[in-house]
Amino acid sequence: MERTELDQLQQVVNHEIKARFPPGSVDRVVVLQHGDDPVIGPGELLVRVVIPAPAGPAGHAEFLAEWQEAHRTQMGQLRRELSLRLPPARLLEFTFDETGATDPKLVV
Repeated sequence: MERTELDQLQQVVNHEIKARFPPGSVDRVVVLQHGDDPVIGPGELLVRVVIPAPAGPAGHAEFLAEWQEAHRTQMGQLRRELSLRLPPARLLEFTFDETGATDPKLVV
C-alpha cells in the first residue's frame, strides 16, 4: 500500500475509532502494514489504538485490564466493524505510547 493511501486510511480509521470511544480514552490510532512491525504479515494491516498511560502509580498491566473492562463493548464492535470494512486489518492492538517489549498490549 502506498504511503499516501495508508495515511488517508489512517485518518479515516482514527476518526471512526475516536467517535466510538468516550472522549479522552483514546490518544491516537496508527495503521501499520507489513514491514512496520514484525507481527504483520504480507497483505495484512495492524490497527494500533494508543490509549493514555496511567497517571498514577498503577502498573500498566492493571490499568490496561481496567481499560479493557470499561470499553469491552466498543472493542467488540470495533473488531466486527474492521472485519467487515477493512479485512486486511487482521490485527487490532490496544497499547500505550512509548511501550517497550515487556509492556502490555491487548490484541483482539
